[in-house]
Amino acid sequence: MRTALTSPTCVAFSSGGGFSSPNSVADFDFVSGNFASFPYGGGYVNLYAYDDENLVGGVTLEMFGFVKAEVNFLEGVATGVYSADFWGTFSSVDRVEFRHNYGPLAMDDLVVETFGTPVVDKIDVPNGWDIAELVASATSDGSGGTVLTHDEESVTLVGIDPSTVSADWFV
Repeated sequence: MRTALTSPTCVAFSSGGGFSSPNSVADFDFVSGNFASFPYGGGYVNLYAYDDENLVGGVTLEMFGFVKAEVNFLEGVATGVYSADFWGTFSSVDRVEFRHNYGPLAMDDLVVETFGTPVVDKIDVPNGWDIAELVASATSDGSGGTVLTHDEESVTLVGIDPSTVSADWFV
């Protein structure tokens, strides 16, 4: 049985750098997603797919200025970007990684298809981060979202009330 999982109504923001999904017990297809850069942001966004810790696919999206990109990873199609360079596969993978070189990047409507029992989506934080401290850092962004901070890094969860952030969301 294939199960399609779509991210909820909230939008994830990254202020630079990147993040990686946790390794999934079961392989999945990374189907599609929407990404946006902002007027003072942009640059290159790199997305990588791994299977059993082997790099098996990737794409580099060129996104300068305010850009909204719709990306279908399985078909190798990206609209709304200056250029997109796809290689390899995003099918039957167990981890994806996002890297970008400058400014804020918004991600929404991420779609994966799983095989068999659906997996629980978790946010993978870098080694050394204290999850309890990350949850305790949850503050309102003043617009109905939550800002999580660690040192000088921050992530905004749009549409998530700070009081609902839970340690079991993270690995």
